[in-house]
Amino acid sequence: MAAVALATLLSACRTGRNYADDEVPRFAAAAPALADGDDKAMPDSLRLVTFNIKFADKIDEAIRVLTVDRALYQPDLLFLQEMDGPGTAKIAAALGMAYVYYPATHRRRGDRDFGNALLSQWPIVSDTRMVLPHHARTTGAQRSATVATVRIGHRLVRVYSVHLGTLAEISHSERRNQLERVIADAMSHPYVIIGGDMNSAGVGPIARQHGFTWLTAGIPRTSIIGRLDHFFVRGFDVLQQPPVGISRASRAASDHNAVWAILPMVSELPFRRPPS
Repeated sequence: MAAVALATLLSACRTGRNYADDEVPRFAAAAPALADGDDKAMPDSLRLVTFNIKFADKIDEAIRVLTVDRALYQPDLLFLQEMDGPGTAKIAAALGMAYVYYPATHRRRGDRDFGNALLSQWPIVSDTRMVLPHHARTTGAQRSATVATVRIGHRLVRVYSVHLGTLAEISHSERRNQLERVIADAMSHPYVIIGGDMNSAGVGPIARQHGFTWLTAGIPRTSIIGRLDHFFVRGFDVLQQPPVGISRASRAASDHNAVWAILPMVSELPFRRPPS
């Protein structure tokens, strides 16, 4: 009975309601010009963009930035946080991208969902939601990652759009646990891209310890708090620091700067499956 009571308390957080796995809505669509059987050649590089659009409140401004700022223009993969379904669909339609979106919670404020989205210029062949450990101290709100397998040329790439808990919600060690949950799933895949709002630069060394390249370790502040938004990749032959940066113009749409990175795709590294 105690376990049931705890589950009920955590699912009915003060700011809204956490979605259980058996009730979470899925929002997804293929790009108009992109079919699952599309046999596009392997690109030399991928343009990655991650953008926390605060509560999905300024979607039109976000679209303008994503289509005007040359550093963000035509991303191969776009990682979005604090999104709802309609906002995700509107951005995907404006950019001509496929997308998948899963909310973590339904917020009472505005009667809207809150979660992460992944948009892609490449076929999304499968997707799921991953609930992350630890709930917010005061509200009981949960976090989740939106996970997809994307076909890029002849490779299947495992991609995670992530939003870890804030400094006020959980401790640093709990935030590390959240990223480690994502990494544990990623370790069985040869090519992995993790992107999103990590709410800290302090989790970067954890990714490195598991063999990930921290593409954005040296970027400027992405919010007034610090360097919160990052990319970690595994399986790609990153021999030197690739181009990365932030979009200061994106602050017209959010309290975060959008972050971009150019990921080389030229060569392949041997994949060693971890021992079972």
